[in-house]
Order: sequence, then structure tokens, then C-alpha cells
Amino acid sequence: MSMSSIVSSLVAVITSKRNEIHFIRVKRSEIHFIIVKTSDIHFIRVTNGRLVQDRILNLQHKCGGGAHHQGNLYITSGTALYQYTVDGTLLRSYSGQFSYVHHIPNKSVRWAEMDGGQKLEDRYTEAEFYCQKCCKFFCTNCEEYHTYCEGNTLGKKDISQWPQNNVDAQEQSSSSDQLVEECQPGAVSKPDPIIIVKRSKKFNVHIKGDSFKCYINGICETSNGELLITDHWNRKVKLLNKTYKVVDHYELPNNPVSMCSIDSSLVAVITLESSEIYFIRVTNGRLVQDRILKLQNNCLGIAHHHGNLFITSGTVLYQYTVYGTLLSKLTDDTSGLSESSSCGVSPDGEKIYVANKTTKLRGDLVTLSRDGMVISKLTVAGWLYPPGLHVTDSGQVLICAPYSKQILQMGRDGGQKLEVVVKSKNKLPLSVFFSKRTGLLIMGASHNNNIMVFKTQ
Repeated sequence: MSMSSIVSSLVAVITSKRNEIHFIRVKRSEIHFIIVKTSDIHFIRVTNGRLVQDRILNLQHKCGGGAHHQGNLYITSGTALYQYTVDGTLLRSYSGQFSYVHHIPNKSVRWAEMDGGQKLEDRYTEAEFYCQKCCKFFCTNCEEYHTYCEGNTLGKKDISQWPQNNVDAQEQSSSSDQLVEECQPGAVSKPDPIIIVKRSKKFNVHIKGDSFKCYINGICETSNGELLITDHWNRKVKLLNKTYKVVDHYELPNNPVSMCSIDSSLVAVITLESSEIYFIRVTNGRLVQDRILKLQNNCLGIAHHHGNLFITSGTVLYQYTVYGTLLSKLTDDTSGLSESSSCGVSPDGEKIYVANKTTKLRGDLVTLSRDGMVISKLTVAGWLYPPGLHVTDSGQVLICAPYSKQILQMGRDGGQKLEVVVKSKNKLPLSVFFSKRTGLLIMGASHNNNIMVFKTQ
């Protein structure tokens, strides 16, 4: 049993795990407590020497611990840290940035106590392995929380294959001075490898029943190497086998405008001027509707990262769980978005890329931090709205500029054009996907029945 002081005449007692209680002082005469594994916050007021219930605030998630600072509540819930007003309005969330947060000391909201009791600003330790997919270093404590990634990891025995960053890893045979932020990796990254295409082949994806030429504006890949493509004018999601033959299709009620992968066999699709998201799963070579999620706002662009959906809608970027719980909302006041469309998220979740329309054939690639601050804006010409935007598994940022007939590779901070990856003579690129598994780049085009598959070096 442990005990901590709240005010001079009040203490908080933490009992068994089943009935664990965290107290947070809100005002000198008012406290509230959180019962672990419930979503209720009980506000208790001290009045004339008596404890009186003030109100109960019900949140949309279970609560673990919390703190209060100048009218804001900081609530932990598993791997997430939420910031609310005292009346329950969600201000922002820090989902997935921590391994597991169980308590925030009441005296300070600047750092969260982790399982090991370490502070966020003092949690640097020696790197033990490197993930080639995430392009990040990890410590021993982080390894058990890295199960979501299917990338190849390199331990110290393979240290010669680690990227160099501030230290000469090649000279260290038995130990490494490479430091990483424990349980919050991502500070160390390698330079952007440029995607260079070589020869290409075209594959016909027009099928019986299509009323129009294909307009392929979305591409995703399953873990088995099958491709899913969205055909805007024909209102279909099409499934391609490993030889790029259409083997099945799913008819949508309206024109698809954006698609993203959710897991190894599930995609989410947004249709034109709709607030519904269609979840479609690949099962035994067939496309099957998994469910439909209806939101309160119209959707235009969609991206997914570790159980969270990022949805663009005009001047707003929403963050939801995959089950529709609103986590945060970024408006043009902070993000500078005027007419947002396509979006993508970096593999570590620290950057959000949004295509923002400024004029008919021009737009900005806006790069936002996780908390919604603008990192960079870069004007791109030749856009057909909305433009194709793809973030590879390794973090490269690819964007389509149809009227320039180009696919561009941008820097990870979004503020620099690195390379023209594809320059077409007569095709207008609408969508792009790079498969790290095969090393192939796939391009979909406007009013064209073929997809182009490029071999890269």
C-alpha cells in the first residue's frame, strides 16, 4: 500500500490493483479521483469538513492516472496520454508515444512516470537493436513493445549493418555508444534513400462491367503481395493477384476518393462527399465488406497509423480510433489548412503529411508534427485535386503531380523536393505505391486502363 498527500488534511491511498485510486487536486477545496479500469472521473468537493460529490465526468476510454494544471486534465490510458479541459473537452492526445503510462505525478504534468519510474526528459539509454523497417534504434526495454512491426531487426552482432549517426558504429564490435530515447524511439534516422526507377511494364485492370476508362486513384498491398486499387469512375475496389490480374472486385455506392491499409488484409475506403468509411477485407482471394463506420463529418483523405485514423475534411484534420472515437481535431487556426485532401503519416507517427489545395493547379504539401504544429509548407505545381500521396514503409514521401506528369519524392520534413521519380510522356499519375517487399513501384493514372509497374534499383 502506498499513500500520497493531496492537501494538508487529505491523503490519497492506493490499495490493491483491482481498486487502485489516483487522486488529483483540481482546486484547493476540490479533488477528483480516477478508478482504474473505468471511464468515470468523480469530482469530490470538501465542504465544511465533509466530502461531497460534485459531479461525475464520463470519458470515452478507460483511465489509468492523471494530473491537473491550470484547468486542464492529463489522463493516462494504456499507451495514450490525453489532455482534456475539466468539463471533458478533448484538447489533444499523445497516443502510441509511450510503451505504457500508468501514472502522472500530481506535482508536475511535464513528465509521465513509466513502468521503470523514468522521466521522459531523462530516458536515454544504450541502443540494443535497429529496425530496418522503422529506421529506428531501440533499447532492451522497448523490444517487447515493438511487436506491431514486421520489419527485420539487427542486434549488436550485426552492428556493422547499423546506419551511422554521430558515432562510428563500424568501429564498435562488442558495444555501442549509440543512444536512443527509451520507450519513445525515433530521434535517430538515416538520410532519405532516393527511389530510382528502371524499366517498367503495364498491366490492364479494366474488367467486364466497367462503364468508363479506369481512373486508379488508390493503391494498397496485402501481406501476401496482392494489390488493392480503387477505380474512381467505375466505383470499384479491385483485387489484383501477384501477376497483376484482377481476380475480384467490390462495388461501392459512390466514387472512391481515398484508401489506406489498416492491417495485413484490411483496407479503409472513403467515397465522394460521404461521412462513411468502408472497411474491406481480403479473404481467400475475395473482397468482403468488413464493416461501415459512419462519422459526423464528411471525409476526403484517410491515413492509418497504429490503430488511429487521420481524416481530412476541408480546413480540419481529425484523428479517430478505428472504431470511430474522436481523439483530436486540428483546425486551420493551428494547421493552416484551407482545403485539405490526401494525407499520410510517417512510420514513427511523428509527422503527418497533408495535401492542401491553394489554387486550381497548385497546392501545398503541409507537414505537421504529432501535436498539430506546422513543420513545413512546400508549394507543388501540376496538382489534380486530390493528389496521390504515399508514405513508404521506410518513410519516403511520394506525391503525384498529374498535370506535370510526374511523381515526386519529397524530404521527410516535407520542405524539400528531392527527386523526380517518374516523368511520364502521356500519362497523368494519380496514385503511387512503393512495395518494400518486392522493390517495385506501382503507378495508377487518370483515364487509363493500365497500371505501370516499375522495377527500382
